[in-house]
Amino acid sequence: MRLACLNGMIMNEKEEFKIKFLHKKSRFMLDVGMIIQTLQQQDVLRESRDKLYGFVHHLKNMEINPDKALALACKMLGLKFWAKKHEALEGRELYHVIRKSPDYMHFSQLFRPIAHTYFRELGYNAYALLNILTDLISHHGTEIKKLKNFSSRADYFYTLPAAEMKSFVNLAQNPGFSLENYLGKYKLIL
Repeated sequence: MRLACLNGMIMNEKEEFKIKFLHKKSRFMLDVGMIIQTLQQQDVLRESRDKLYGFVHHLKNMEINPDKALALACKMLGLKFWAKKHEALEGRELYHVIRKSPDYMHFSQLFRPIAHTYFRELGYNAYALLNILTDLISHHGTEIKKLKNFSSRADYFYTLPAAEMKSFVNLAQNPGFSLENYLGKYKLIL
């Protein structure tokens, strides 16, 4: 539930459910508490909670190379720092295009202090990276939406980190998985 998560992770799963109800602002927490208590008694939340705990446990055990964290974040958020005319570029040429991009400079300045905090607190793992992504979306969303090539569809924006992380985890479990192949051109982002 979003109220319990300061950096706003939202999972967009078919198995999950939505609760909508009218409430008075002064009684909101009490009303939510009563609804959750009722649902727990009916085991409606237990299965979703167990899936989420399993996902988080897996993320905590999945190491992330801190040198690749910015590249992973950019790939997962779909941030490209090169124009279509640069698609054919490779290696050093593309690296220089990326490094000169004002969007790259702005995003990396947002990313680095947040990443430092989460990696220090949670370790170099996929769980920390997910927290970085959700923090960026929740607290710096307006700035991220201004970056070129970023989809700002409201229904997509807040579910993006969890959906992309889940996809990454599924791919990474394949025996032939290669981080370099997964990153593609994003591997040039440092």
